[in-house]
Amino acid sequence: MHYSINNFYKPHTTDEAISIFEKNPDKSVFLSGGTNLAKNNLSRYDTIIDIKSNFKSSIVNSENFFEISACTSLQEVLENVDLNDYFDGFFKKYFQMIGSWQIRNMATLGGSIASRVGWSDVISLLLLLRTEVKIVNKNEKKWIKLEDLNKGMKKGHIIEKIRIMKNGSKYGYKRFSRTEFDIGLLNCGVTLKLDDNKIKDIKVVFGSVPVAGKRYTEIENALRGEEIYEAIEISPELVNEMFDGKASPFISREYRFELAKVFLSELLMELAGVKL
Repeated sequence: MHYSINNFYKPHTTDEAISIFEKNPDKSVFLSGGTNLAKNNLSRYDTIIDIKSNFKSSIVNSENFFEISACTSLQEVLENVDLNDYFDGFFKKYFQMIGSWQIRNMATLGGSIASRVGWSDVISLLLLLRTEVKIVNKNEKKWIKLEDLNKGMKKGHIIEKIRIMKNGSKYGYKRFSRTEFDIGLLNCGVTLKLDDNKIKDIKVVFGSVPVAGKRYTEIENALRGEEIYEAIEISPELVNEMFDGKASPFISREYRFELAKVFLSELLMELAGVKL
């Protein structure tokens, strides 16, 4: 393959990185961990802007949220004691599903979000939490909800920081892949709050190749307020009606639907601590 990279920059600030990008936006690309850039067609680019080398990784434990630098590696997030103490081991348990140690040590949290690839467990996992991202370009700096990323983040934006809000929900996550280190063909996550055996609040997330993880608010609205046993019983039909999983070269549409139904009902049972 022919590479045409003529310029490689290591800016010291976000503003400097954006200024370099704006000089040739069609031929420039940002480099964070490099795991996504490595599989791209680099012949499209003339300039690489390395936004990791001079940007510090950090995880700050504040009163109401954790604030994480976008250049923090997935492995650093997985190993952070404060995050795992507050979220009951969520990151240690589920981030281990993401690739190998080598991949997690290279891949950054911001880069994994910005790429929005269909096999990313990172987006699905963070959608379960109350997650916001700070996006920056030449005209603006603003915080947006992760679920609004596709609408809010455009070419030339950089993700600078991620905030994960603190709350008291329970979280569960399942994924299906051909091997331990293979990309996920379907992932499903549930966030659950119960009040007297009724669902007070809930998030339902599905992700699968080629579609990045997203919340299914119609399923959430149908389950909210239901007794947990009733919710478990009706969840397969809600998947049939509202899930939009498609076939891929590796899994049929029908099998993906069956997995989605099983994953959702099992997660509801596990988080509620009930057996049918």
